[in-house]
Amino acid sequence: MEDSQWELKSDMPTDPNRVARRLGAHANAAQGERIIWVFGLDEKKGIVGCEPFEASTWISQLSTEFAGPMPELVATASTNHEGVPIQAFEFATDAAPYLVKNPQYGTVKGTVVSREVPWRKGESTDSATREQLLRLLAPVVRRPQVQLLRAFAELRFEYGDPVTARQYRATIDAYVSPLPGQSIVFPRHLIQMRMRDSMANSRSLRRFDFDWSKRSDGHATNVVVTNSEVIFTGPGSLKVVGSADAILGELKLLPDSVIIELALTPVLAEWQLRFEAVCDVDERGQLHHNGREVVVPIRWGLDPFAENEVVHFDEPARNWTYEAIAEVAKQLGRTGE
Repeated sequence: MEDSQWELKSDMPTDPNRVARRLGAHANAAQGERIIWVFGLDEKKGIVGCEPFEASTWISQLSTEFAGPMPELVATASTNHEGVPIQAFEFATDAAPYLVKNPQYGTVKGTVVSREVPWRKGESTDSATREQLLRLLAPVVRRPQVQLLRAFAELRFEYGDPVTARQYRATIDAYVSPLPGQSIVFPRHLIQMRMRDSMANSRSLRRFDFDWSKRSDGHATNVVVTNSEVIFTGPGSLKVVGSADAILGELKLLPDSVIIELALTPVLAEWQLRFEAVCDVDERGQLHHNGREVVVPIRWGLDPFAENEVVHFDEPARNWTYEAIAEVAKQLGRTGE
């Protein structure tokens, strides 16, 4: 569960410098994204609970361990999950880099390092490398707000020849809202798209087309599409269409439900935008196969009322923490992505 955004703690650590170093490392690696620390959840044991403590006293202790500003506490949440207390803290990280004092400096003979820029990688904390320091100074593209508008897949036939010309085609239509002042570039060559079913059968889609929203005068407003990328300079709609040739033997096994997966990797970003849309059959058609006509699914569509999580930036939370995380995220005013 612990990733670039979340940190789970079974209880309150007692060493302020050790906590400050861990917090500073997490904030530096987040590169401007907000981070959330949750006390009362253990990575292996699950929901264990944590005795409530005074946030202002804790923050005051941590602040003395930083050489300069510390990550700003922007929200707190306390909840009881099935009677077990859980406490959460959300920090802003846009003042990075964060420097943490070395407690051995001035007290241990031979110690010459007075402070460090810690960095979190996975579950370990170390001093930042030159490359990581440069990443802190480089412009970083933060996660936008994304809403899936529609998704559907089709089996397409060429007119007059339903036997030899077939094509799978999948469409994802979404609305993307970058943060103010930021632009996002999605290169075409980094697109990954496929259709799969519950039996693990999948078909990668190789040919892609972009489309974008237009004003009434026919000109794009905040979205620029070229042969090699799509560029968002502000909120706008993006349509990605992927296609691949269909094989005759596959057509007899077409399922009543397919999953469309789309991954977009932006330039200068530490995240990947992923869609996963479950689409059910909403149209069937006749197919000529071995001299016979068989009825097969030819179009699948997303149920707009289905409660499916279809937009991801990171791996979803593990099942044992999902409900507890959802409670904390709700109080913090977040979606728990």
